[in-house]
Amino acid sequence: MAANTAVVDARLIDTKPPPAKAILDLAGAERVFEVRWFNPRTGGDLQLGSTQAVSGGGKVNLGQPPTDSDQDWLVILSPGDPNREYPPG
Repeated sequence: MAANTAVVDARLIDTKPPPAKAILDLAGAERVFEVRWFNPRTGGDLQLGSTQAVSGGGKVNLGQPPTDSDQDWLVILSPGDPNREYPPG
């Protein structure tokens, strides 16, 4: 990990069987988070799914992975840019 990177919290959300929603309670996290997906079956770069960003302060829907929503995916939330306008999810 880079020197300025820290793991703040980790949660596992089981969304199987589809079409379950990935809901995460971000109460107490008053900021914007970017949402990216990692495919553990193939590796590679993080990918965009149906939701690009969520705002903390309550429960949020993390959207769906880019493809194969019936397969395993890892969703990664990272601090977003509060001044950027993200597309609606």
